[in-house]
Amino acid sequence: AVVSPAEVADYLRPLCEGAAFTVGGFSTTQGGPEGMVHVSPPGALRLACLQAIAHGAEGVHFAQWQQSPYFGIPKVGAMLPAVQPLKSRIFKEICSIGDSLHKLGAVSGSGTQAECALMIDWQSMRALESEANPRDFDFLSIFKEYHAAFSELNIPVDIISPSTDLSRYRAVLAPNLYLLKDTDAEKISAYIKAGGLFVLGFCSGILSEQGLLGDPGVLSFFQKTMGIWVEEREPETQTLANGIKMRDGRLVKAGYLSERVHLEGAEALGHFSEGMFAGSPALTAHRYGRGMAYYIATRPKASFYRYALEELAEQIGLQRPPVKVSPGVEVSLRQTGKRRFLFLLNWQEVPSDVELIAVSGTDLLSGKSRSGRFKLDPRDAAVIELSD
Repeated sequence: AVVSPAEVADYLRPLCEGAAFTVGGFSTTQGGPEGMVHVSPPGALRLACLQAIAHGAEGVHFAQWQQSPYFGIPKVGAMLPAVQPLKSRIFKEICSIGDSLHKLGAVSGSGTQAECALMIDWQSMRALESEANPRDFDFLSIFKEYHAAFSELNIPVDIISPSTDLSRYRAVLAPNLYLLKDTDAEKISAYIKAGGLFVLGFCSGILSEQGLLGDPGVLSFFQKTMGIWVEEREPETQTLANGIKMRDGRLVKAGYLSERVHLEGAEALGHFSEGMFAGSPALTAHRYGRGMAYYIATRPKASFYRYALEELAEQIGLQRPPVKVSPGVEVSLRQTGKRRFLFLLNWQEVPSDVELIAVSGTDLLSGKSRSGRFKLDPRDAAVIELSD
């Protein structure tokens, strides 16, 4: 799976703990299915670079400056093509990227404040994708569904490891912790007990740090903190072969893998509607201390994460950027002191509507004053320094 500049920046930002960082590895080509390589559509490369800046990077750099005349089919596109380089569309867009970044000097030193985090444990991920599991796992594709929900709702999120200080976040979501260390379980429990909101995905806590099944410490974490225990799990033959019947009557398609969950103090927010686990809890919630622990015992349809995150944002009162946008317009906010910079990236091939809410400012890229409603051109961007 291709990793976006936003995902890279969201990972590097908490890792660097406030220090400046850049996002590298940019290419003027894009990988496609079956190994095909495509050129970046007009405007897309500029948006990708601005996306990295919007998510906290101080700069971007490309993997290759000049295309080699001895490499006939480039897997990594260069900034300077081999044929008529100075007349090429790609080089002109590279120049426009440099011009755009030059105009954003005021943004340097500002940061992105995230109230939510996505937790990744690389050791756990490698264990999850081992051959010992009941089906093939692609953790990155599962993780990207979670991250996409944050992107679609324009909610900033840090990508963290279990060793990160969790107290700075209002909510932490872990798509999977297949291998659960005792120290991590204790830290997560303390975070929830102190008032944090924690979401844990399916197929978690199967192995202890020593690689043992049925570890008493892991079982205690699930029973005491999550309010459940998991008896067994079964892979689905199709990606969305099952479903979750929610308490309000909605049916959410799900599948990939399902688990038989037993309640140990938690309440069921949804039950499996089909299969051998029909009637068993599929989504649970448990109050622990002053916080809440949620467990998802399957892989829901990707749109479920967006719906659930929207409810979560309202539940804990997450701050949102002061703007309304059409679908396909990405919004990010960087700030330092009293200066705030609103990034608007239109990934659509048509003009998109934007409405600033009780704020106004100057677009650093175009120099235009912006307030109220306006349109963003196809694959265009605005970076507005807010004055109100």
